Amino acid sequence: MPRTAPAVTGAATAAIVSFRFIDANQTLSSYSLRTTVALATGALVEAVAAALAAASNSSLYGVHIASVWETVPNPVNAVDESRPSVYDNIVELFKDPATGASQDAFIPAPIDGVFETGTQNVNIGATEYIDFSNAVNALLPSAYVPVSARFSERRKTYKRVRQ
Repeated sequence: MPRTAPAVTGAATAAIVSFRFIDANQTLSSYSLRTTVALATGALVEAVAAALAAASNSSLYGVHIASVWETVPNPVNAVDESRPSVYDNIVELFKDPATGASQDAFIPAPIDGVFETGTQNVNIGATEYIDFSNAVNALLPSAYVPVSARFSERRKTYKRVRQ
């Protein structure tokens, strides 16, 4: 996959502030606001959170502030190969066996090299897949372990491969 995103070693180019809610019916919801790094201060974010809490019947249970490193999105930088859609994903499931908590990591528009030849089955021995899995595993807390990987094509689900 071509990369145009700047390295994560320098200053962030933006900030994302996400607010997470749960209603009386146990329905979860969230939305995010994009802002500058300079404006994503605790005081300004807290003002929005306080106003939301005062104006909503739902419970505001989470506020997330994330730094962003990105450039302008340009489809010319993408490759139009056999699986060009970002809705086609390899989904790797990571799970914490002690708590049962899980997280999914995604490879959108995966290259042919991460599949068994002529199939939609994930080749967990492919170098590109191993590199991805190891990098995500290093990023997650140590309790998480890789459990399985599968290809998901829009709404179709293919064979899950245990790890």
